[in-house]
Amino acid sequence: MAFIIKFYYLSIYLLIIFFSLLGDYVLTISKTNTLLMYLVAITDTLIHGSHAFFTWLMLILLKLRTNHSLYFCDTRLIVYDILIALLISISIDFDHIIVAKSFSIHNIHKLTGRPFLHNTTTLLIVALLFIHLPTA
Repeated sequence: MAFIIKFYYLSIYLLIIFFSLLGDYVLTISKTNTLLMYLVAITDTLIHGSHAFFTWLMLILLKLRTNHSLYFCDTRLIVYDILIALLISISIDFDHIIVAKSFSIHNIHKLTGRPFLHNTTTLLIVALLFIHLPTA
């Protein structure tokens, strides 16, 4: 059983590395026409989602392995957690639209810097706020 868990961790870790390298490559593609701009934007967003999906899956496997809580025995809650992490990570790319002040793919690709939600410090502060919110 321990070998299987280690194999899962290694597989997930390799998938995260693969999607990171794919994302780096996709961002280097010359965006000469509108179709390529949309493909790069969609791929970048899906890579954000894959990172969240696989990272959260790895954390849940760790919790299951250590029998951390009864919460993790409910498969439905596990699936909801993974889907919420995926949706939040995909929504990060909306900051491009906010900074560009336009839905135009051309205006979005003219941005010179990374928008505010792509800053690790901002995401860390938001995560800490969510962790310390009172529960109902």
